[in-house]
Amino acid sequence: MLIRTFKQIYSFCLQNRFLFLLITLLCYLLVWPFLQPFFRFRLLLSLSLTFVLISAVYAVSEHKRTAVIASAIAVVWGILQWSSNIVESPALNVADSAVAVIFMSYIIYNALHFFCHSKKVDFNIVIASVVVYLLMALIWAELYNLIEIVSPGSFNFAVEVSEAGTSRFTYFSFITITTLGYGDIIPASNLARAVSMLEAFVGQVYLVVLVARLVGMQIAQSLRESNDT
Repeated sequence: MLIRTFKQIYSFCLQNRFLFLLITLLCYLLVWPFLQPFFRFRLLLSLSLTFVLISAVYAVSEHKRTAVIASAIAVVWGILQWSSNIVESPALNVADSAVAVIFMSYIIYNALHFFCHSKKVDFNIVIASVVVYLLMALIWAELYNLIEIVSPGSFNFAVEVSEAGTSRFTYFSFITITTLGYGDIIPASNLARAVSMLEAFVGQVYLVVLVARLVGMQIAQSLRESNDT
């Protein structure tokens, strides 16, 4: 009985790999506004990010080579993230954001590969598509942070922002990718404007292509089931 239960749990985890990544991502996004201003709590924030890294590696661990590459990049990012809590250095922040972009891009690539090669619409496919959308926004947040580090003053803030680093741009990235745009953070430089426009464009195109792909897969799945019967 115990072995059977374990097999069922293992099968559920294997079939819903992206679900755990989605849960950890949502937890990370929900806690960072409250933990960021306090150093001790920032350690908890780094811990929550560590869980995101582990979940991301597990989500793409279907193939050994992919899991090894993802693990190697995750270890580097994790070290940089924890080090940034101890040492304040622009170079360290640049390296942190750069590795973050590489890692999340690699996860997105594998998630899209999984999505495009699936022949039927199921729960894991939908979750994987949502994860890609969230990771896209987080990638742009890191890019905005890099732009501001390299060229200070690239963004104007209508209200005083207490936190520094990527956290202030996470909020800006999500309102940009959803084309909401409150106007409290404004890209001031040409590069910042270009990157912001690109995010808004890519975000909307992704949603359109995603819906078209899901509908097409569902129609094809229904036709196969009809032919089989």
